[in-house]
Amino acid sequence: VPPDPWHPVVNGLTNQQQVVLHGIGSGSITCSMAGVRPKVHLEWVASPDEITLDGTPTVTNNSDGTYDVSLNSNFRVLSGAMGNVIFMCKATGHKAYNFTSETEVYLLNQDLQPVVNGLYNQKHIILDVNRGGEVSCASHRVTENDSLELSIIPPLSSDEISQETTSSRSNNKDGTFNIKCSLHFGFLSRSMEQVTLECRVFDRTTNTSLDVTTVELFLPEYQESDCTSQWSPGLNTLILLLMN
Repeated sequence: VPPDPWHPVVNGLTNQQQVVLHGIGSGSITCSMAGVRPKVHLEWVASPDEITLDGTPTVTNNSDGTYDVSLNSNFRVLSGAMGNVIFMCKATGHKAYNFTSETEVYLLNQDLQPVVNGLYNQKHIILDVNRGGEVSCASHRVTENDSLELSIIPPLSSDEISQETTSSRSNNKDGTFNIKCSLHFGFLSRSMEQVTLECRVFDRTTNTSLDVTTVELFLPEYQESDCTSQWSPGLNTLILLLMN
């Protein structure tokens, strides 16, 4: 006789038909049931516009006419998802009516949005900068397949800008990574007053953009240096005496 209630177990959290997880942009999740009849299967039910879930099912024979089933999956919250994501693990198949067949998952989603110069939760950033400097962009707790790109839109020629991009990646030891990209720049064009940057996080395996933050850089007016103002009459006299 199955326990009451009897329902899918998400991430080992038993006796919960509504599971709340503090999520990240991507990760792994497991749904399981023990002691079920043959031909009982587990599946995820979710909006394809909010989250993707793959699944690797495993079945263990208990040699007593029952089976333990589990569904180990990787998930990714898509950029179109707004706020938290709700989905469920559902049991289907032979005599699934004998138990509560669904467990809801509330994933408190952490956005994949790139963070520019430490400014969180901003899709469009305006910065007043010098004609030479640095802009940094970071994305936290992403997967191994994710990458970060910081670029000027549209690209500028070497006559207009000198630039160097550096990147780093740190392992969080939990299947996720923190990545950072920095742009060191020096604007050469005297007429340039405004430049647009994009910091974009994307999946390298599919070359799919996951999220983007736009940055507007406003440059100060180009100042012509006046070398003659640094000379004094006394200095001119000293130079003439030395030359004689």
